[in-house]
Amino acid sequence: MVHFLRVTIMAAACQVVFKSTNDEILEAVKRNDASLEKRLTTLRETHSRANAVILNINRIYNPLLLLSINFLIYESIFTMFNPLGALFGLIAISKENSLKIIITNTAYLVLAATNTFQMFNICESATLESHKTGEALIKLELHVERMRDCEDLNLFKEELKHAKNVAFMIGGNYQINRRFIFEVKYYFYLAFQTNKGVRRL
Repeated sequence: MVHFLRVTIMAAACQVVFKSTNDEILEAVKRNDASLEKRLTTLRETHSRANAVILNINRIYNPLLLLSINFLIYESIFTMFNPLGALFGLIAISKENSLKIIITNTAYLVLAATNTFQMFNICESATLESHKTGEALIKLELHVERMRDCEDLNLFKEELKHAKNVAFMIGGNYQINRRFIFEVKYYFYLAFQTNKGVRRL
């Protein structure tokens, strides 16, 4: 689960970059401050680097995240819908060790689930914050008249168009967000109920 922590830390750093960029742009909108034009190049390059970090994370950690999350979801579903199943394997184990094994496995599952939810939450927040930058630039263009002909602003908006689909991903097709977890658990639940119905027949 070390890679969960690494991805979480890098996602948090990206979120800070995106939020500080958005805050600076929106502050200029409030003050009707055209002096931001001098900083736009730096903001654009910083935003672009953060997007590049996200793409690199996807490339490096995709397989590990996919395997780890699938395993964790499978374990949590099995524990939730078949709590006695985990106890069957303890029959051959002495009573002294059985309690330790149950406590250790439960603690591991809780810790892993907590880390997973934290990672998903921060990755989702960073992605949403990144997408807010385009809205902030539109407000800047509309409210600060001098910025409407700014070349850096137009270049920034153009780059964001190409980066609109940049997000933390699993398996190359699924965004890392809380909705993904609940959808996968729901499909596991449906599969479990279907299998249960088939057995009754």
